[in-house]
Amino acid sequence: FLTAKHQVEDLENAFKLGGNDYLTKPFSVGELVSRIQNQLNMTNIGQKLESLRQIAEKLSHEKKSEKIMSFVFNEISEQLDLDGTCLLSDKTVEKSSFVDLSGNMESRNLEENCISFLNTIDEELTFFHTLGESDGLFNLISHQFPWSLAGSHWAFLKVEGLDEYIICLYKSNKSTGFSLIDIEYLKNLISELKGLLAGIRAQSMELSSNTKYVEVAKDLNRTVYIK
Repeated sequence: FLTAKHQVEDLENAFKLGGNDYLTKPFSVGELVSRIQNQLNMTNIGQKLESLRQIAEKLSHEKKSEKIMSFVFNEISEQLDLDGTCLLSDKTVEKSSFVDLSGNMESRNLEENCISFLNTIDEELTFFHTLGESDGLFNLISHQFPWSLAGSHWAFLKVEGLDEYIICLYKSNKSTGFSLIDIEYLKNLISELKGLLAGIRAQSMELSSNTKYVEVAKDLNRTVYIK
């Protein structure tokens, strides 16, 4: 809130009414804009933290990898301000959506050689900030789009244990690229998924051990000698 009042009780009342920050007059426009941007960033971070919590909660009982990645793909598409997304499974495009020059969403199929290149990416999170003509990705992908990709921004996400899937994220050259908040969100998302997969593996091992125990236990009353 922007106010000419600067007494302690005035500020206390303003915070009690739900204010998040204050600026007293006279003020500078630059400081006002910075404080507003700071509040927007805090709100953005809060929304992304809530998204991570919901992902962990909703996927806690899910064991099918295709459903896990499909849900994560949709959640990322909602949380980040993107101009295009693509979900790849082995050498197949599962889902694809890109904003064209008219501002409409359209589906595009990536060529097999481009998908093969993406499958060689080993890192869990790979960024191509401000794509240039000297980048290998640019030469593979630029001719598949009827608009210029020079200066665009790309991110590729894959998770150990779900190696057959890659999530591609695209921001056009008109955007500012992936922010630090975006990057931290994606890193935390990968950590959540790795924890989820570790839990699924542990449950599978426990079920397997229990099954073997039952197979042995039913014959114990007939066992005379064990060496």
